[in-house]
Amino acid sequence: MNGKQGDFSEVRTAEGEGGWIPAWYLNEESAQIRNLEPQELSMKLYTDAYWYPNGQETAVSLKAGELVYAYQEFEDWYGVIASSKNDASHSPFMLWIPKANAEVSGPAPSWFGIGTDEEEAMRVLATAVSSLVVPGISQARVRELFGEPTYTEQSSNKGETGDKPLTLPVWRYEIRTAHLILEWNAADVLESAYYQDADGLLNLDLWTGSIGREPYLAPSIVPDWEWRFQSDLPYNFLIDSAGDALIIAGEDGGFSGMHMKSILYALHKGTGEKIWQYDFGPHATMYGMSKDKRRMSLLKQDMDRKSATIPYVLETLYTQTGELAWQHKMDDVHVQGLTVSGNSAVVLYSNLSNGTVTDDYSVQAWDVRTGQSLWTSKLPGYKDISIAGDQEQLILQAYREGYDPEGGVIIALDPATGQEQWKLEKRHIFMYNLLEDPSGYTAGSGKIWTSTTDRLWLTDVRTGTDLEHYPIQQDSWYEVVNDQYLLSVRTDRTGDDRTFTSSFIDRKTGEKRFTEQGYASYGTIVGNKLYFRLHNHASSFDLTTNKKIGFEYEGSYIDAGPVIAHGKILVSAYPASGTVYVLDPDTMDPLGRLLDTKVGVYDITPTYFMQGYLTDINGSLYIGSANGWFSKLKPIVLQPAA
Repeated sequence: MNGKQGDFSEVRTAEGEGGWIPAWYLNEESAQIRNLEPQELSMKLYTDAYWYPNGQETAVSLKAGELVYAYQEFEDWYGVIASSKNDASHSPFMLWIPKANAEVSGPAPSWFGIGTDEEEAMRVLATAVSSLVVPGISQARVRELFGEPTYTEQSSNKGETGDKPLTLPVWRYEIRTAHLILEWNAADVLESAYYQDADGLLNLDLWTGSIGREPYLAPSIVPDWEWRFQSDLPYNFLIDSAGDALIIAGEDGGFSGMHMKSILYALHKGTGEKIWQYDFGPHATMYGMSKDKRRMSLLKQDMDRKSATIPYVLETLYTQTGELAWQHKMDDVHVQGLTVSGNSAVVLYSNLSNGTVTDDYSVQAWDVRTGQSLWTSKLPGYKDISIAGDQEQLILQAYREGYDPEGGVIIALDPATGQEQWKLEKRHIFMYNLLEDPSGYTAGSGKIWTSTTDRLWLTDVRTGTDLEHYPIQQDSWYEVVNDQYLLSVRTDRTGDDRTFTSSFIDRKTGEKRFTEQGYASYGTIVGNKLYFRLHNHASSFDLTTNKKIGFEYEGSYIDAGPVIAHGKILVSAYPASGTVYVLDPDTMDPLGRLLDTKVGVYDITPTYFMQGYLTDINGSLYIGSANGWFSKLKPIVLQPAA
């Protein structure tokens, strides 16, 4: 209890959830309140209603003939909800009247069931939610109050890190102007609740638990699933496709010592049937795809083999079947990375000395098609070496005396022979939050992003020639949209507060097409429009007319997620609320939310994983999740099923 003001006390949990309630409810005698089947009452005479039985402060005066709705009783008093406005300085709450002053005229309506959006009915509904939806309420009581839920769906993952996903039932009550979302635990006791209405008639401070606040009051759309697959892990992202095989990354969402398991698996595009799965255990996910996408090389530590040090196994699978093409075991090394470059599967490793990692680095390559060893190269004189992602040339980052903020050395090797092709001094290839490329646009383009202390450079992989450059400012970064545009974001800090300014940059002219307040991310060009996320909602910019839609945002929280085109609509993921919305591409207004579709983030979620939540392949929409599902949808019907 944080404070008291007249007949009211402020009650909050340790997490800060709660609000003001009549102090009488904290007394022992309030435990004698009994629930009633909801009843409609007609007032027999003019009556003052109070915040609690035998109260002193009049909350509202009720006229003879006025209808009220009784949900509880205490001795000779009814606990009722009235449509009349009461003192706005208090949270909406149940009122108490003498039983003798009212008569029963019938059952109370189920407010969600009748679908009303009249102001008086909305006030009754919101007050009923605020007063009666409390911890410990049963499913049977909720049905008495509001009828059957409009929809049911599954919650986000509640399981332990590394375990199979565990979800709880979620009930959704929806009318055009209000939503009530209830999440139940395994014992069918209310776990958390969230309520919102269109016009903010009442500011309800419910405890929300794990339910994310939804950014739009949009109707649920029941997806017509073509198929659904339940994974072994909660987080599932499409990372690639090869023929009929969808390649999906599964993560447990753990970080550092709490990370228990990572997997890659392949599903058949047409049927959703699992073709193969590769378990990395608690170790780093290391893989690379051959240029023709027929083979995938994967590397993990072999926990089952007995050795003084944990050995590694490099395996190459046929992507269409999961059959093993070839395998190579590696002992007495500490692997730093794997990539597939050209037709070579290349592993960077440090040699061990009495089980201790040394600065004795080697790079070894195998023919990805046959497993034949091609070459091994020592890298004397360098420390802290790392390997870049899949490229036409093999790109290494090295430092002579350990990490140097001024930059190290970028070395390009021919993946077929190991011969050095070019070298750049005082450069980084790992951007350290300077650059994001969520759609993987640069990968396989023959170019790579590098940086010096003051500039970001786009470098030709074949020659090491710099093609473009952009200034680096403190607390700023870039995002690749395509080969013509970038987004840039700068953050300014004042104490604990942060503000963001974003620009849309033409890479050919250097022109900033717009500069606006807010955090811009996940840009995509469709026709003549840029679609992207600005802070916490989807926005658009017309490249021809410069028309802006959705550039005003409310609230300080950031909810960044991908926006993709799917036929004549847009689909966008909102990980903070766990929701996927269907949007009108002309107005950016929500047309609905996809029912039973949960997305989310964990401590360090790569942006290319986030992009993999939503993928359109030849008109088919594939959706990952944060609660164990990976799904393919039939074409979305815009008219919500109500």
